[in-house]
Amino acid sequence: MFTINKSNPSLLLLSLLALALCIPLHAAESEALVDFPDNNDGEPISFVSCPIVQDTYSVPCWFGTFEGQNYYLGITQDIGSSFHPPQLKHKVLVEGRILAGESLCGAQVIHPVKISVLPELSPECNTILPQMTGIEPPPHVRGPGPSDRGLEPRERREPPPASTPPFQTRTFT
Repeated sequence: MFTINKSNPSLLLLSLLALALCIPLHAAESEALVDFPDNNDGEPISFVSCPIVQDTYSVPCWFGTFEGQNYYLGITQDIGSSFHPPQLKHKVLVEGRILAGESLCGAQVIHPVKISVLPELSPECNTILPQMTGIEPPPHVRGPGPSDRGLEPRERREPPPASTPPFQTRTFT
């Protein structure tokens, strides 16, 4: 535990800055079954945007908009994926390199991409688009239902025993 001297504004500001640098922001790289080429020569890009969710027939796609262009961030997969979707109602910092000629989920691809969720609430960042014909997600390993990929196997439990009296058996129609 530490104390902050409130009588010295410079020291207070410096302490708050040091504390802010210790708080990790969410950053992840996009992962899909698409084999992207090495993109070290791609045009670098960075921007702050509201994340947008585009529903598809199987998994949601995430993208951000910068200067009128949509940029693909990743898809929602299971917990074993290296891409963890951003949060709605928060802006994201998007950094990476534009992959020329590639489009996923109807948006230009940034590869590699790093996203960082900004901590400030932004209620305007709450856009979810419905499934549309022509918007296909990239190949992925996400099946229906909850996933346990990347987790230790769960212990199976026996169902609890049936209830015992005092009660009367009744039939309801």
